[in-house]
Amino acid sequence: MIVKYRSTRADVWRAYARVWRHSLPMKVIQLSIFVMAFVTAQSWLQNAGIHGGAQVVAATLIGLAVVLGFVAYPQLRFKPEERTLRIGAIGISTTIGNRSGDIAWTKVARITPTSGAVYIVGTGGNSFTVPERAFSSPAQRNEFIALATQFLKDSREP
Repeated sequence: MIVKYRSTRADVWRAYARVWRHSLPMKVIQLSIFVMAFVTAQSWLQNAGIHGGAQVVAATLIGLAVVLGFVAYPQLRFKPEERTLRIGAIGISTTIGNRSGDIAWTKVARITPTSGAVYIVGTGGNSFTVPERAFSSPAQRNEFIALATQFLKDSREP
């Protein structure tokens, strides 16, 4: 099955927020990054002669800035061009302009339909947001969800 659509920055943000809310590993990774940035910044600030409360505040702000950089990254990599998304028994194939890629179903963690989109979340935390507007009808959306879910299930069977 093939669907074509254009993503919006809001779609990208909702996908990121959804994955973050439902992924303990992502929260742990971001907390670890914050702690590493905080500790590194404290060391730099101490060597620069900044101590006490100013050091803690500055290190906290630096740690938050680093984490916010990771949050901003998907927005910076945003591709507004039309996407062609194909799902088949082997996996997902996607094309945006002259860029394309394939993802095997074994690299997909879950498929989550919501009222506004279908989220296909990879095992590494990346995701596809297939917005409602990608489907010509509710029947096509339901068929897409059923096929994708079946392909994912089949990929997990021995």
